[in-house]
Amino acid sequence: IQYLDRCCPENGGPAAAAPALVFLDLKMPTADGFAVLSWIRSQSALHALKVIVLTSSDDGADVKRCTALGAQGFLVKHPNAMVIRCVLRQALGADAVDAPATVLARAEG
Repeated sequence: IQYLDRCCPENGGPAAAAPALVFLDLKMPTADGFAVLSWIRSQSALHALKVIVLTSSDDGADVKRCTALGAQGFLVKHPNAMVIRCVLRQALGADAVDAPATVLARAEG
């Protein structure tokens, strides 16, 4: 939260510093993932931030709650590469996921 908070222009940060995508665990040692997701969605400067939950929980209620809070994807640890790619394609779009890294870097710069 501290890093993302510093990215918000209303808090004096440069909007360009905000990431496009965050992988979020629900069960962190010092924070509740649901609270973090809720906070992200309450920040107008982070409205475009894509959030994919990556957690050990396979509880259907957690999936529903994350979706209701605005997560674009939900992965149960430890997903294989094909599952990760599928979720990324849903969240970012096929062109972003399938493009070579050099093309992505040029598009962002």
